[in-house]
Amino acid sequence: MEFGSDFHILSYPKGDSFFHHFPNSNLYASGRQALMALAIARNWRKLWIPSYFCKESLNYLRTLETELVEYNCIPTADPIEVVKRIPANKNDGILVVNYFGLHNLKNFNVEAEIVEDHTHDLIGEWAQFSSADWCIASLRKTIPIADGGILWSPLGYELPPELDTTQEIEKVIGARYEAMEQKALYLKGIKTDKSVFLRNLIKSEEKFANVALSGISKRSYDVLGEFDIVAWYDLKRNNHKLLMNEVIIPKGVTLLKANAEKNTSFSFCLLFDKKEQRDYIRQYLIAHSVYPAILWSIDSLRDIEAKRFGDRILSIHCDGRYDNTDTLTLASILNSIL
Repeated sequence: MEFGSDFHILSYPKGDSFFHHFPNSNLYASGRQALMALAIARNWRKLWIPSYFCKESLNYLRTLETELVEYNCIPTADPIEVVKRIPANKNDGILVVNYFGLHNLKNFNVEAEIVEDHTHDLIGEWAQFSSADWCIASLRKTIPIADGGILWSPLGYELPPELDTTQEIEKVIGARYEAMEQKALYLKGIKTDKSVFLRNLIKSEEKFANVALSGISKRSYDVLGEFDIVAWYDLKRNNHKLLMNEVIIPKGVTLLKANAEKNTSFSFCLLFDKKEQRDYIRQYLIAHSVYPAILWSIDSLRDIEAKRFGDRILSIHCDGRYDNTDTLTLASILNSIL
């Protein structure tokens, strides 16, 4: 059994279509493309980006004519208090991230346009009842598809023109789905060269990072048409609760979790007092076939607090890929090192 890393092709709950929950939205190849398309359409003077943010997405946005400005922010800070301090005006956009699904509903009273990123908890209270100008999310971070990003406006503003999928995206994502299928065979014990599908996942991700704006791939669109996102999120919520009940969190480690019953934590997210602790635990877990993520390694030169936070975080997957037996195995591995 292995835990974490990229999704493989797997069985998922079917029923209430994803589109039932997001009827008035645009779908893109990725979340960063959703933000890019919005920024182009709105032509903001400045786009304010939190210092604690995905480096790859930030690099992608640097091609915009809009000026990108960093503001200091860490996941545990109150977003309302942070946004209040931003010297933005009505011609600006401010990106606000609900990190790890930690926060409840927030309402911002500012002149600038608010863009909320709900990647980490797509159907939580904040995302469902948002009053922001715009909302975006990367779908492939929590749903087992190879690509996907979404844009919608809680206030009903007109969205940018919807895009069709491109041949470029279909080719790149086709290769990524092939690698996901190879990983599924490997996890079933069918002889498959792990190094090959890992290399193909990395190569497709590198190509994916630089593709032109596009709609979501046809295969991912078809999955969403029958995908029951509520049932899928329930699986993760149950796994997270089981881990909370079973894993003993020692001194020097903090479990970051959603602070409301109706919200869903992105992962079993641990914050260590020291980077050295985090790095030691991470290497132990990898040696025991648990592949946690670091969200994110921060390069900010102006926000030392954000960089320090990124140096101490560890995100352990507990989504719908895993049943109760799997999750108890993961808890045992965590307890053996924590």
